[in-house]
Amino acid sequence: MFVLLALTGVFLASFVVPASDGDYFTICAFKNVTGLPCPGCGLTHSFCALVRGRLDRAFDYNMLGPAVFLCFVMVWIRSACELAGWRKQALAFDRIAKRLRLAKVFVVAFAIFGIGRIVYLVIYRPEILSSSPLAKVLGWINH
Repeated sequence: MFVLLALTGVFLASFVVPASDGDYFTICAFKNVTGLPCPGCGLTHSFCALVRGRLDRAFDYNMLGPAVFLCFVMVWIRSACELAGWRKQALAFDRIAKRLRLAKVFVVAFAIFGIGRIVYLVIYRPEILSSSPLAKVLGWINH
């Protein structure tokens, strides 16, 4: 029930909240400290773009956003089946997830994506690092 309600909230928020471009408030501690995005940064924006039919923008915000959104839809459907008493259908979702090793695939995909995005930004946009709070603290320590 909790998963169903939580994901319903995520989907409703995706419809209601427009994805903003440019500077915006973030609750990501990693990004707030380092100035670099974590693997999950941009997922909310990606979901908002996705529900508006902007697949291109959804991938721009977070390359894994559409896949995560699809996975959330599947978990929502599975939870609804369980709540409705359709145990056989819910177990079918469990078998598919286990057969495809979805949990492991997502962990590996997020690790590769996160590291790759950080490496890319450090190489091609190093100015991001110089404006971060971490860079300011390290600069203060070095002087």
